Amino acid sequence: MGITISYKRSSGDGNDKNDETIINKGNSEPNFDWLDGGKFPTKIEESYRLYARHFALKHVCHGNFTAPLKETITKGSKILDVGCGSGQWSIEIAQMFPDAEIYGIDISPKFPFIAPYNCTFVRGNILCRLSFEDNFFDFIWIRNLYAEMTNKDWPPLMHELKRVLKSGGIIEQHESDGLVHSAGPMLNKLQNTCMHVTSSKRNINLRVVYYLADYFKSAGFENISKTYRSIPLGRWGGRIGEINATNLKQTYLTIQPWLTPFTELTEDEYNRTIKQIVDKELNEYHSYTNHHIILVKKTISGHWWFS
Repeated sequence: MGITISYKRSSGDGNDKNDETIINKGNSEPNFDWLDGGKFPTKIEESYRLYARHFALKHVCHGNFTAPLKETITKGSKILDVGCGSGQWSIEIAQMFPDAEIYGIDISPKFPFIAPYNCTFVRGNILCRLSFEDNFFDFIWIRNLYAEMTNKDWPPLMHELKRVLKSGGIIEQHESDGLVHSAGPMLNKLQNTCMHVTSSKRNINLRVVYYLADYFKSAGFENISKTYRSIPLGRWGGRIGEINATNLKQTYLTIQPWLTPFTELTEDEYNRTIKQIVDKELNEYHSYTNHHIILVKKTISGHWWFS
């Protein structure tokens, strides 16, 4: 069971000066409660390689969702996967609930060529009005949008999700808190630069997870449950840690062209720094990230049944 964290009221723009207070207060201790027997897993099937991050998060969260869907999804229920990417989550949910209708939406058409009969993929921009009727979905799933959405994008998205969600329906959102904890000096300097540049140049708050509750409340949702789970970075965390470290490495190499000018590093120095962080620093400092899970229910009469 994850640790329930508190959050403060914010202005909702993601630029509050008290972010440091939230970080220290909310995540003072790592939460590895998801571990079985107290040991990090050392193997994930090779067939999972292409979707390693998806399967790693699935392992950490003990499945593809934490909401009580097995008790609430029935024949004809409709599920939406927001920003579905490759569609792996949508496909697995379609297989798990063959009598439900699964819809995956993404602006980038990287959808699979073959999908279950009850799984439909739609190319669309989630920042525009969705092509679904009011009160259409029983469950809405969101994961890893924290680095894609600007501060001004979140409020209208929450309102739109509320429009297409049925009364009594559930939204489950999974996001990183945008910070590597217990980071070594090289990574700490680099990620601070990244957060500053992302905020000032792209108007994206990588720590937005601490404001999502406010955005949901502003959209009219009243019941919000938040937990988090810590995920290791590096070999010290077994296969899960290796997958997480590889993802970190790929992320920093991808953003290298626009991040390097804001550092004092050449391109070659930047690449060597990333290699040293992944090969040595993550393991030396036992670095980890926090994965947050937010559950929201569109109430019927103020009744709330998540524990």
